[in-house]
Amino acid sequence: MNHSEHFSRQELSCRCGCGACEMKPELLLLAEKIRVILGEIPIYVTSAYRCKKHNAKVGGSPTSRHMEGQAMDFYVRHLSVSDAHDKILKAWSRGVLPELGGIGLYKQKNFIHVDVSHAPNGHLRRWNG
Repeated sequence: MNHSEHFSRQELSCRCGCGACEMKPELLLLAEKIRVILGEIPIYVTSAYRCKKHNAKVGGSPTSRHMEGQAMDFYVRHLSVSDAHDKILKAWSRGVLPELGGIGLYKQKNFIHVDVSHAPNGHLRRWNG
């Protein structure tokens, strides 16, 4: 069963095996838009929903957006995480991704984090990990 056109419940569910998968529709819309922006290439999800126990086990923040179904970590093949990150930022700056609240680039671990939790002042939250 898919949660959206290109993302299955299995790939979005908590990786501990508990089966929890409470994704926000805004995140699924964002993920689908990012897929188009990156050239209709598959996005490989490394982490999406996390239950509280699994989040603690992987060293996630106690306030992680993953536990709210508002965040996704991913990579794409045949495109560096830096290039993917740049394309996402350019799309956001053009107003194409109003759902995007935060984006993190993790070059060493080869993934990008996106979430739909907006800063109170409306600015895009950005970081490198």
